[in-house]
Amino acid sequence: MSKRLCTRWRKMMPEYEGGFWHFIRLPDGGGYMMPDGDRFHIVNGANWFDRTVSADACGIILTSLVINRQLWLYHDSGDAGLTQLYRMRDAQLWRHIEFHPECNAIYAALD
Repeated sequence: MSKRLCTRWRKMMPEYEGGFWHFIRLPDGGGYMMPDGDRFHIVNGANWFDRTVSADACGIILTSLVINRQLWLYHDSGDAGLTQLYRMRDAQLWRHIEFHPECNAIYAALD
């Protein structure tokens, strides 16, 4: 998943030049990757999102997009096992987003 995340951040983080990423585990399983730093500018041309968010929110946004993409790829290829796994990971991340201090920005980025 980290390669797909790298591809995604190159498209959505115009000023980001790379660096260390942390893996954050969620209490109910799953997790997300978060870039090392404070705040990051994210642009999602698909929905006009253009904001600066915390590193945590940035990681959640990018990881969610990658999980969703993988979910549909596995679904379309008929891989029921991986489709179910990615559905579960997606649901775990969305439960976390619901209570995140920047949930409104995250929702806007993923809309």
